[in-house]
Amino acid sequence: MDLDRLVAVAGTVASVAGLLLAAAQTIRLRDLKRRTATDIWQAIGDDLSLIDSLEKSKLLNQNEGVSAAYKGATNLYRHLLRLAILEEHPFNEETIERWRAAGKLATDWQVAQARRYLETKDIKNKKVAKEGA
Repeated sequence: MDLDRLVAVAGTVASVAGLLLAAAQTIRLRDLKRRTATDIWQAIGDDLSLIDSLEKSKLLNQNEGVSAAYKGATNLYRHLLRLAILEEHPFNEETIERWRAAGKLATDWQVAQARRYLETKDIKNKKVAKEGA
């Protein structure tokens, strides 16, 4: 076999190997993203349970420790929500609507927190009722 043919065969083998490796890495990346998103939403659910328990506590506004825990839990929620948003491409009003329909955002407060992360260009104008109208 002459040198040109040997180089062509080696190049073809390297190309096929590269394509197989790229396919395997794509599958692994997709699985990693799915696991990451699942972990984030699990943590969000756990944190929301804590927030709910603290909101129901009669000590929320009477005990500094409980109030501090509530503040920390709501800050953690915002952080976890931001991580979920960074995993979502694209993130826009439609994403928020899908998350609300799926139960991932169950309250108006949660929706408002998600909307804070929208790009200004992606915010749909909503008519606001005027007072006295």
